[in-house]
Amino acid sequence: MNLLPPRMPMPLWMLQVLVLWTPMALLAQHLHLNVGASRPWPDTGLSFINGTSFSTNSGWFLPMPKQTNGLHQGLYTASSLTLTVLPALPENGGPSSWRPALGALIMAEIVSLQGPAGGEIAFWDSDGVAEADVPTFRIPVGTTNGTWRFRLSEGDGSPQSDPYGHIHGRHFTTTQPGLYTLGIRAVDVSTSGPGGGPFHYPSPELKFYLQAEATITYVNAPSRPSIRLAMEKGKRYSLLTSTGVGPDGWRFISGPFMGNGTVVDLPVAYPTDPARFYIVLVE
Repeated sequence: MNLLPPRMPMPLWMLQVLVLWTPMALLAQHLHLNVGASRPWPDTGLSFINGTSFSTNSGWFLPMPKQTNGLHQGLYTASSLTLTVLPALPENGGPSSWRPALGALIMAEIVSLQGPAGGEIAFWDSDGVAEADVPTFRIPVGTTNGTWRFRLSEGDGSPQSDPYGHIHGRHFTTTQPGLYTLGIRAVDVSTSGPGGGPFHYPSPELKFYLQAEATITYVNAPSRPSIRLAMEKGKRYSLLTSTGVGPDGWRFISGPFMGNGTVVDLPVAYPTDPARFYIVLVE
């Protein structure tokens, strides 16, 4: 086990947050976030059909393990989530009950990003065969009204074309460890709809977590402060505290808990000491 340094400044009460971590490979199942429509005709809205399973309200997070070789060597990389558009035509597995209209051309739009100060997320595109060797765009932390887009539909948006899309090989990367919150929405950019415009209204923004390396964050909530961390499945977590960083004086205040693959907040008392430190023991 090794002791990682604090990942962000904690000016309140000189609070410091540390992590005691047992390294282990992050193995993530390949998942699909599906875009559909309320009805397959004009003037209806797009939505992430299974988005509630991925939203921050669910606690789910996308791991970003550090790559040790290849194009993304040294970067924290997320590649286990694919955004898809549900099919309308039989040759693509349709018609789905939640399919967008024929002729719709769906793209994903990056709207917002929260995370560690100075951080950013880079997006690497792919056509499903060849992966980009440079980032397509970079999103800085603090973005609240972004318009970066990447294509989801595999069709060309011509009349009667299937809006379906299922493109693998895309990646999000970062160089800075931390817990990020990415906000995305689905937009129809077709010109085959009424008046030469799109068929569908944009979806509501969906926010989900990405976790790069093992970090924890102090959350200064008005009701009660807490320590926020992403708990990986199959690992056991305990929270300890001390007024110093030496080897002595640490005491258990919460846990152990078995990780279930979600982001959790562990409540802590308001600090009354000049300095207060926290460690999460991961076994």
